[in-house]
Amino acid sequence: MSTATDSASTLFDVYCGVWTNWSRGRVLGATLTLSRDDGNLLIAFIAFFITIVGTRLWRILCFAFHSAFSSDTPRDALHHQRQALLRNSGTALSGLITLTELLWAWRRSAKNLYIRILPIMACTALFACAFTVASGFSSRVTTSVGNEVLLSGANCKVENTSLVLSAEDRELLFEPYDARNVGAASDYAQQCYSASTTGSLECSTYIKKRLKTSAVTNASCPFQPGTCRSENSALLLDTGLLDSNDDFGLNAPSDQRFQYRRVLHCAPLATEGLKSQYNLSSDRSFTRYHFGPTSAHNFTYEYSNDAIWESKRLKSTNAVRDYTIGVLQASFSNGTLSQTSDWTPSPSLAAPHPNADILLFFLSANAIVFAQNTTDDWYRATHIAGRIHRGDGDSISVFAQDEPASPLGCVQQEQLCNPHAGRCTPLAGSDAVYDVAASSLFGDDQDRVDAFTWAFEGGLETALLHLVVRMLATRSLQSKYSLTNGMQGPVAANQWQLDVQAWHDTVLAVVQEAFVATARGPAAAAVDAGVEEEEEMFAGPDTRAARGLCANQKIRSTAFVSFNLLGLTLILSLGALVILVSAVLEPLVGCVQRRRHCGKTRSGGGGGGGGGGGGDSSALYARLEWSATETLQLQRLAHEELGFGGKWTRGAEAVPVAEGDEVLAVLDLREVGHPRLLGRGDDGGGGEGDGLDGGRGEEKVDGGKAGGERRGEGMRVTVVRQGTDSTSFSDASRESALGRMSDVSPIGAGEREV
Repeated sequence: MSTATDSASTLFDVYCGVWTNWSRGRVLGATLTLSRDDGNLLIAFIAFFITIVGTRLWRILCFAFHSAFSSDTPRDALHHQRQALLRNSGTALSGLITLTELLWAWRRSAKNLYIRILPIMACTALFACAFTVASGFSSRVTTSVGNEVLLSGANCKVENTSLVLSAEDRELLFEPYDARNVGAASDYAQQCYSASTTGSLECSTYIKKRLKTSAVTNASCPFQPGTCRSENSALLLDTGLLDSNDDFGLNAPSDQRFQYRRVLHCAPLATEGLKSQYNLSSDRSFTRYHFGPTSAHNFTYEYSNDAIWESKRLKSTNAVRDYTIGVLQASFSNGTLSQTSDWTPSPSLAAPHPNADILLFFLSANAIVFAQNTTDDWYRATHIAGRIHRGDGDSISVFAQDEPASPLGCVQQEQLCNPHAGRCTPLAGSDAVYDVAASSLFGDDQDRVDAFTWAFEGGLETALLHLVVRMLATRSLQSKYSLTNGMQGPVAANQWQLDVQAWHDTVLAVVQEAFVATARGPAAAAVDAGVEEEEEMFAGPDTRAARGLCANQKIRSTAFVSFNLLGLTLILSLGALVILVSAVLEPLVGCVQRRRHCGKTRSGGGGGGGGGGGGDSSALYARLEWSATETLQLQRLAHEELGFGGKWTRGAEAVPVAEGDEVLAVLDLREVGHPRLLGRGDDGGGGEGDGLDGGRGEEKVDGGKAGGERRGEGMRVTVVRQGTDSTSFSDASRESALGRMSDVSPIGAGEREV
């Protein structure tokens, strides 16, 4: 069983690069095609890139939330924990987990907990889900395009119709090549046009798996009244207008396309009064059918009456136990018969169709016997030919075909259109259509004429039903699938319609295959078919338009990956913009504030957080809080308060730096469930309160130059206790408390060092 990967990588030279898929338009159709390996790498990169973009966009969102919630007035612990969480959560998922833990921890003690946490949780969850889905669906940048690829057309060729060959050379060179293509198309039609597929063939190579056709199974007789066996059981097949781009894969903008329509109208023919018997000898006779004379005879077709008799006489030793199909075609243009016609149709056939191809198919069952009485109008077998005895002693009656050669007549017509100009040829036979199509549809536009001529030679010229049936012979009959050793199994009442439908499907598959084979190059296919390769057999494009058409044949392949270039560009450009914004947002906000002169250092170290000028001060506070609540800055604040790290620098930047080789505080492990940092001189014995120097109940007060005292110059503050230990001061109230201290004196004996 062949796979798409095998077929595409070995049989087709696919163009890898940027091209325009005109089925989607100039902008949406911009496409990048890569090999499967390179495409998988790009898909993986896109997924990774979207994850990075999601992380950076989450940081922007956190910055916005953090700034919105920031306040320079004292707030409770839940507020500050939420701010720290927004500042330090790396991804939406980690933020969602921490928010959940925060909600659970404060569920019994915080005020308005759900109002303050749930909206952020919902936003975070939505954001996390959105980017998880976006990352997973990043491959949509390829699936939105599908698996359409473009053939390079480097070896594009058609059969050289101008080559003069003898009949023998043509039989040796072209006929085997054509037979191979028709056989492959028949297999494809049987497999891929069927409603029930077995999966033994790859049906996803062509742009359309199958070309749609409307079918009317009870149409009127296509010929004069009385010519058909039934007046209202004819089969009418109509493809409608098939588009050169959408249906055949000839990649072109809308103003450079053409449309093709094919109509087939068939019915079994009555033979009463239109046949005669010719006796070759006393025991040999033929039936001759009179639907118009041929160039050599005054009858249309003849066939032996003695197939069953021969089978009995020879005891089936050399009997022909297969069908025979005789095929004749005649083409009319404005009532004039083409010189390539096989016979001159009678007026009953020709009169209704002065511009059409008229086809006759004569079915002969030879020595085949039917297991049942068969009423199909073409296979009709209603008289008993004898009995067949089985090995178990039982026997069954078998039936023989009523006609030595049962006739089926068809009218074939085609139509071509220029959809851009709104012009169409009349519905007519192939010769009548193609003789005038180029000039009538495209006028003086030589490029369009050249392109259409190449398309005709490379594809449409092959849409000849009579040639397809001749090449396939009895392989074209669906009844063959129930024929065993000369015994025909059950035949459907509309078996002839099933056969004609299969013929029609095969012709359409031949056209599909022909366009692709032309762009691929037929020489390799000819070698595969066992044909001796000849340079003169095939001709390459000789006009600019033909070369352009060769390089614009689309197929489907899973061996390559096509990307929507617009989607890819949007993902990369918008993602890069998000990354850039996330990188410059913080410094940009700081720069704007400095330019607006809002970055002044707060005056008066004990002045509280509210001073400084309204909204501008709040914006400054929000920016500094964003910097101060970063993980490393929180670490600096904790150790600096305890006097560790010496003189810290870069206090408002991403990474604070301690002085020299200064060591930092370590954890006090006496309370494993509530670890703290050990202060200087704390031996772990502990006195009353935390943060006291050696348990003496004294607190150090360190201030900058603007705040009052200088560190280590012997200034002490006497704290007036009112029944509480100094440790009862909270961090939020310490600054204001220090500002109200009334007794400041040099350090004396018995005083607490703060």
